Amino acid sequence: MIGRTPEAARGRLRTLCKREGIPYLGLHALRHTAGTRLVRAGFQLQDVAEHLGHSDVQTARTYGK
Repeated sequence: MIGRTPEAARGRLRTLCKREGIPYLGLHALRHTAGTRLVRAGFQLQDVAEHLGHSDVQTARTYGK
């Protein structure tokens, strides 16, 4: 967890990106990357959906493409 609120998380992520010299692409990009990596690592779509808080496994199917 990088912040108690979405605003705090965005601020923390911006700070970390700036410190590491990488572009800030937003929280959604971070979630998308995490989902994609989980699918590529062999996790089931149901597990990825639960990890990302999706109520429907079909939403996690995006990461499998």
